Amino acid sequence: MSKNIRDFFKKLSLSKLPSSSSSSDSVSLSQISVSSSQDSQDLNLHLSQEETIEPAITNSTEFSRSELTTGLNLDPATSTEPFNVLLKPIRPVLAHYPSNKYGCFKSKWYSYYSWLEYSKSTNAAFCFTCRHFGDNSSNKESTYTKDGFKNFKKATEKFKAHHECLTHKTAALMYANRLAQDDSCLAQINSQHKLKVKENRGYLAIIFQTLIWLCKQALPLRGHDEIDESKNRGNFLELLEFQCRYNLDLRSHCERTFNYTSPQIQNEMIEIIAKEIIKVILPSELTYFAIIADETMDIARHEQVSLCLRYIDEHLVIREHFVGFFRTSSTTAESLCAIILEA
Repeated sequence: MSKNIRDFFKKLSLSKLPSSSSSSDSVSLSQISVSSSQDSQDLNLHLSQEETIEPAITNSTEFSRSELTTGLNLDPATSTEPFNVLLKPIRPVLAHYPSNKYGCFKSKWYSYYSWLEYSKSTNAAFCFTCRHFGDNSSNKESTYTKDGFKNFKKATEKFKAHHECLTHKTAALMYANRLAQDDSCLAQINSQHKLKVKENRGYLAIIFQTLIWLCKQALPLRGHDEIDESKNRGNFLELLEFQCRYNLDLRSHCERTFNYTSPQIQNEMIEIIAKEIIKVILPSELTYFAIIADETMDIARHEQVSLCLRYIDEHLVIREHFVGFFRTSSTTAESLCAIILEA
């Protein structure tokens, strides 16, 4: 609690938070063409001038894969995990891929097709996009969703054909729209969160300003009877109640269970204010200074030690500042020294 309020008070002097606006990007179906180089294994994808429907699947999440997929079935041939759990293709990188009569899989194909994934159990390639967003009722392109592609000698030709087929493009469009929808929801949640934080900071600012005004006027905060039915609940609560007449947002905060108006919170806020004031009035480095300490007993018969600091500033002007009162159970030299060092 103390750290949260202290961090907030340090930010009171900052400018207002910038407002954020959420936007959602529309996705349209585009034409994707693939051209082969002299080396039949090296592919270069050339996108048209229109927007591409192929999202960057490999960068779809900020979290590490181990954090999200621990204990899950990471094999596209047998995995039944939903899209929102896997988030991106299953792409194991092996030193040596097993061979069949049609050759072997190559990990460099991952960089050519963002949808490509590999099954170690069946030694076959699959399409991440079609597995999750394709038409499972149709037998078209079932090689990339159920059986797995194994004719790696023709991988260049077949991968290109699948990439350009209508079935895959339709699935890719559905996948891209799903990502855009998720981003839009996250943006709205983030915007609402920032708005809530801004409102809470504004409420705490009023609490601090009320405390500062009462302390500046040397007025007591507490009342003898602070229940809701009391005619006079004390200066602090009565002043807040007066402000609530003209500020409905403030009233809604004050009516909450946790409204930061308890005596303990008041004392904690006053301590934070005092420390921030001391940081302002006292220089960080002093060459010549003196500490004035005196103790006296208050009306409750508690020993109170008052501390003042006297020093010479850079203009050779004598300054003297009151630091505060500190309660002590002993007035020995050791106790007073400990109070001065802690202050």
